[in-house]
Amino acid sequence: MITKLQGLNKARELLDVQIHELLNKINSTKCYQSEKTYKMDRYFQQLAFNCHKHFGVSLEEIKGKSRKKDITECRHIIFYLLFIKDNFTLEDIGILIGGRNHATVLHGKNKIVGFLDFNDTRTKEIIKIITA
Repeated sequence: MITKLQGLNKARELLDVQIHELLNKINSTKCYQSEKTYKMDRYFQQLAFNCHKHFGVSLEEIKGKSRKKDITECRHIIFYLLFIKDNFTLEDIGILIGGRNHATVLHGKNKIVGFLDFNDTRTKEIIKIITA
């Protein structure tokens, strides 16, 4: 009985070490060029999580190539929010969200600005929910 417990404790210690090494490896491979890039990625992760929570749109779908209306609408709102938050560049936003170019980001951001200009209450509600 004692040897079984010792074996389990040893296995647990080994597993803890392996998990710790893996986490260090993950954290060290995700390098950021600047503090601004780090902030942008963190804010994007938060927005993507809120989109998933409220609308069922996953991170992969946001970064993906799908042109479904609900997915593109969430993507455009994220473009807009990232642009107004700390004034991230269109190119940086595009790279972060699936390797898109600046023109795609500009188009999506301008669509949301257009909806807000026409007092589209649905868009305002979505932005309020996502940023909550």
